[in-house]
Amino acid sequence: MIKDNAQIDVLNLPEIPEVYDSLRTTKDNIGIFQMGAQKTAHICHLYKHIDSLDDLSDIAAIIRPGMSDTKMEDGKSATEHYIAKKNGDEEVEYAHPSLEKVLKNTVAEYVYQEGAIQVASDVAGFSLVEADLLRQAIGKKKVDVMAKIKPKFIEGCIQHSNMPREIAEREFEKISSAGRYSFNKCISGRETIFRPSYKNGGFKPTIGEMYRIHNDRQYAKQTGHESLYKKYKSGDWGNCYSLSDKDKRLHKNKIVDIRYMGVRPIYHIALDNGYTIDVTDNHKFPVKSSIAHDEWIEKQTKALNVGDILYVCSFDPYVQETYHKQDKGMRIAHARITSIKYIGEEDVYDVEVSNKVSHTFLTQNGIITCNSHSTSYGYVAYINLYFRYYYPHLFYATSLAYEVLTGGKKDEKIKKIKRMIQAARARDIQVYGPSLRRRNIHTDFSVEENSIYIGFNAINGITPKTIQNIFTKIEKIEKNNGHILDNNWISILVNFYKAIGKKAIESFISVGLFDSISLNRAGLLYDCTDWENLTNKEIEWIIHNKSSFDQSHTLSDILSLLAKAPFGRGGGCSNLGRSQAVRSLSGLSVKNRPKKTTDQWIIAKEETLMGVC
Repeated sequence: MIKDNAQIDVLNLPEIPEVYDSLRTTKDNIGIFQMGAQKTAHICHLYKHIDSLDDLSDIAAIIRPGMSDTKMEDGKSATEHYIAKKNGDEEVEYAHPSLEKVLKNTVAEYVYQEGAIQVASDVAGFSLVEADLLRQAIGKKKVDVMAKIKPKFIEGCIQHSNMPREIAEREFEKISSAGRYSFNKCISGRETIFRPSYKNGGFKPTIGEMYRIHNDRQYAKQTGHESLYKKYKSGDWGNCYSLSDKDKRLHKNKIVDIRYMGVRPIYHIALDNGYTIDVTDNHKFPVKSSIAHDEWIEKQTKALNVGDILYVCSFDPYVQETYHKQDKGMRIAHARITSIKYIGEEDVYDVEVSNKVSHTFLTQNGIITCNSHSTSYGYVAYINLYFRYYYPHLFYATSLAYEVLTGGKKDEKIKKIKRMIQAARARDIQVYGPSLRRRNIHTDFSVEENSIYIGFNAINGITPKTIQNIFTKIEKIEKNNGHILDNNWISILVNFYKAIGKKAIESFISVGLFDSISLNRAGLLYDCTDWENLTNKEIEWIIHNKSSFDQSHTLSDILSLLAKAPFGRGGGCSNLGRSQAVRSLSGLSVKNRPKKTTDQWIIAKEETLMGVC
């Protein structure tokens, strides 16, 4: 744990070689951003050393299909060749001398889109606009555009760099396979994403407010947005509008994630129609091409000039209602930049949207900007590695809470949670279920000494408010009857069953809260069913006579005594019929009550109720 409320500046962590290399030396990297997949772990283990942020950023890039699925003549992937070169096991060879300057930092491989763009520019003699059109054609799989660009690229390499034709053709194929992925940057937290629901009015949270609602439940409660908190936590951030390259209109798209990226310098961009936006200097925009009709290129803020044309949306009600309802999309327009000014430093965020339409989104101010999928992937992974290295208990507790509380398919979640627990135990960190002694009723996971304890909030089907009410009642009863676990099972049924309630007590039993009373969880559940079948009069008889029962009496024994007791006024059962029914319950209990609880039963129940076992 972090001692004495120490403050850690996660955006300025010291770079520790051992922290970087723990990505390579740890068997399972589950919980590490972008590095948790088992396939990625295999790639990390191929490295001889990982010791820099550049290495992490490169790994985040080479695990993507563009490189990992690109096969060379020897049958190995571009990813495998890249690692072999980084390890010194394979000589770095450039297909042509003109490529060395451009691809030196990535050992002759096309790891980032910038490499492809620079080769097109420096080696093939493309203008930056033409190079960016190549990038778009590759990323969006425009076969017809690629067919037109290929001859120009090959002839450009021959004429501009004296490259042999066969080498130029091979480089074009490499770019086509590996150049499909890029990363963008950050946007001010004061900006708002234009949402389909906004045309009908209602709350319009800024990007910063969306992030805070997602990460601060207390804030969400205080501001009346707890329903949004639950929605965001389930993985549903809602929709946005993204610019389609097919019809050049805005279509509904999914917001995938919002990540806080610290305090950064911000620039205010103003357009001639009055629209504005505040972003970092490396944030990208789709900018209208000056040479290709109805095409855009991507430019970072620092590359923009006054007079450049950005894509915008004029919020015409007819366009919104008619075209959107007919699924024809919303029309776009253009506006020129009139000024770009530095305005200071402030909180900035990464906004990630689905690539179903495109990696762009429309802001509330009417400007279309690029998805902020960031090169900071490597640094986010380093933050995770740092906490796992120095504060492993906190790391695994937080990671488990994230997996339990976020949305997703149940089977996949269970597999991840099992892996997480196994990874924690591999570091000698024990993971325990909720405890009636510890009563961590306000938490999902908590850390104490060398162990992680699952909180009551992690039990499915019981709300935190219900848990709080139950324990308020339990504590009142304990004042006269002692701690609930200091009672025997019959006393628990007599004194606490009604306060806890059928659903909750069955969940408590199933996840092991009464294991100190009996390890036979299935047997205790059977008793609860019998207890539910008793009338208030019969329960009153048991309460009145409980002092005559000893520790050896089972519920079946007590039911047998109840059935034999006089019935009617002052008796146990109200009539002969009830006496016979209770006698039947007692007999069936002797015959059918489970004698023990199997491991398979326990695993199934704990996975259902908590996703863990």
